[in-house]
Amino acid sequence: MKSTALLIVLLALVAPTHAELARIAPDASADVILDALHSRGTNLKDFSADVKLSTTDDRSGDTEEQSGKAVFQDRGKNDARVKISFDTAKRAVGTQKKRLDFVLEGGWLTDRDYQKKLEVRRQVLRPGQQMNLLKLGEGPFPLPIGQPKEEVKKLFDVSRAPADKDDPRNTVHLILKPRPNTQFDKRFKKIDVYVGQETSFPARVDTEEKSQSSRSTELTNIKINAGVDDSAFTLPDISKEGWNRREEPFE
Repeated sequence: MKSTALLIVLLALVAPTHAELARIAPDASADVILDALHSRGTNLKDFSADVKLSTTDDRSGDTEEQSGKAVFQDRGKNDARVKISFDTAKRAVGTQKKRLDFVLEGGWLTDRDYQKKLEVRRQVLRPGQQMNLLKLGEGPFPLPIGQPKEEVKKLFDVSRAPADKDDPRNTVHLILKPRPNTQFDKRFKKIDVYVGQETSFPARVDTEEKSQSSRSTELTNIKINAGVDDSAFTLPDISKEGWNRREEPFE
């Protein structure tokens, strides 16, 4: 589902502090970049960031750009939670306020649309089931964060792309093409990952999907392991505001 994919995109983009990692050289090989991403995916406790998600219908060319904030916390033992809040949506006709909240916690995904006054809670894991959302093959959105390069290469053909004037500044570009007959081959044509040379984590991720849509996700103003309060994941009380609410247990 679209909202689940969005949450996993953001989970996969996080990274610990980067002072201990060497700078990635502009001409670094794909293996060197994968090693840096592997090192980057350790020791993460929490993060907050500004987020921009652009979604394009490849058939019509119509694009929607949503902007907001994201916060993530890992409480250990595969118990992570994330909240993403969008407050604006931009289309060709203009920008409008459009508040949406997504919270993934305890195996449940809460999806709120404040304009429609609609809340849907979906159970995305079986009761008692645990999942490492950052691990290739477990989380539904693949990114090579915290994974040995050998594991990444089992699932993707990984190559370097030359620098381009439209690349984010100070990044190196990897192209990930799913190998045939893998779970990712069913959904993605390719994934472009732009990795910060100083930070060793993705500055932008572009996906081209077989459903004839494309997405681009950018994170800025990232704060890593600075501490996140429980209140950051609390949603406003809507019990007295006439909302349409429903729950969808795991099937």
